[in-house]
Order: sequence, then structure tokens, then C-alpha cells
Amino acid sequence: VRLAQAAMQPDGSEVLLAQALQTLGSTAEPSWRAPTETSPDRAAWLDLVRAVCTGNLPRERRSEGLAIALLTDREGKRVGEVFDMLVAIAGDPAREPEYRTQCLIQMQAWRDGPGRADMIVSLQTQLLADPERDVRLFAADALTRLPEGSEEQKKNWIGRVIAALRERLPVENNASVLRGMLDCLLAVSNGPVPPGAAIGALNVVLDGVPVPVPPDQEPRADALLRALTTIAAAPLADQGQWVGACEMLLRHERRRMLRHVLESHNAVLLAKEVRNSDT
Repeated sequence: VRLAQAAMQPDGSEVLLAQALQTLGSTAEPSWRAPTETSPDRAAWLDLVRAVCTGNLPRERRSEGLAIALLTDREGKRVGEVFDMLVAIAGDPAREPEYRTQCLIQMQAWRDGPGRADMIVSLQTQLLADPERDVRLFAADALTRLPEGSEEQKKNWIGRVIAALRERLPVENNASVLRGMLDCLLAVSNGPVPPGAAIGALNVVLDGVPVPVPPDQEPRADALLRALTTIAAAPLADQGQWVGACEMLLRHERRRMLRHVLESHNAVLLAKEVRNSDT
């Protein structure tokens, strides 16, 4: 640790720093360990990790710093302060998106710690509106797999995710991210929150799409309407939530999609009103 700190001084050697970091982060036996809470060098170790991971260093050195940060102590525990550092880096739009997503991936190792899952979901939800395309896409994908938690926790998380998607979907202009966000909405609509919340969110977004749909908005409208149809036709929407999708599908003259929703819920009498020739 002292050798690496010395190498980071203005007159230090990057070659020496690389060697020190690679040694500290090596998993070969005998391997180095993270300090325990009572280790006398814990503060120095944390200072080094923070300086390397957040400093103005080449990406390779910072990645080596992350490898050190992810080490466990001799009891198999991770250093809690590292999680807070990863959250700060991942949420900083001034940093490279690749490095931020690397930190987002690594913080999953802490997700089972007390309060960590909620912090991870909160950060990922916030990043749905990030300026960087790759960060938004990563956040949307990650939120399709929520952490383990109580039913009340999951309801809270899903409500926050749906609210964030309702705000972001109207302005998302990247087709890949839009698909990722709709996949996320489909995933969270599978419970434990009733699908009416996701249907309502899509209706709000589609309210902002003019009818007839301008040619440049047709791909977006089609993706939104397909997602609406999928959620409304799902078995979980059998308590009448599917009715909330019908008016929007009619407004956009998507009678085939409407028929699919009606037939999925055995609405035979209503389905007969939709002619077979309608498209």
C-alpha cells in the first residue's frame, strides 16, 4: 500500500504503480486480502483505493484499483465503504460511461447487505434519465431483475421504476434504449404490483403521441402499443385492468391488437364487435 501511494506522488513512477496495484489485486496464492474493520492499515488501504478509482489516472490503473476494492477480508466480507464509492462513481455523469457501468456491475456484490438493495434500485432508477445512452440501457436491463426483498419492498421498487419510465419514455429518442425500457416495463408488470399501473403509464405516454401518428413517430408508437397489448393481454390483467388499454388501441385503430386483448380474457361478446377484416 505504501509503495503504491508513493508511486502516485507527482514524481512517482506509473510502472511502479502498476506493479504495486497488480500485486495488491492478485488472486494468486498467497493472495492479498482487504483489511478487516480492526486492521491498523484499513484507513491507508481505503485512501489508496479511493485515490486510484476516482483519480485522474489511465483507465487500466483505475480498473486495477477496482480489482483491489472488490477483495474480501480474511472473513470473506467486503469493505462497506467501497460500495459508497462505487455508487458515487456510477452516478457521476462526468465519468466515462464504460467505467460507470463497470462500477454498476461490481456493486451487485453488495446487494444482499442491509439497505444496499434499496440504494442500488434507487440509483438504477435515477440512471434511466442519464445523459449517456449506454448507462440508460444498462439501468433498464438491470431493473428487469430486481433484488430479493419483501413483497412490500418489491412493490415500492416497482412503483418507483414505473414512475421513472413514465417520465422518461416520452423523451427517449434512442430506439435500442426505448426497447430496453419497454422490456423493463414488461418485466415489472409481472407482479407483485397489478399490471394496471404499467398500463396507466403507457396510456400517459401514448396520450402525447398525435393521431394520426407522424411518420417519424411511427416506430415509437408501434413499440409502445405492442407493449401495451402484451401487458393488457397477460393473465395477471384478468381483474379488469386490461380494459384500460382498449380505448388507446381503438384510438390508434389497432383492432388486431385489441382483438388479441379481448380474446385473451375471453371477452367473447366484445370480441364479436371487432370484425375479422379489421387490421
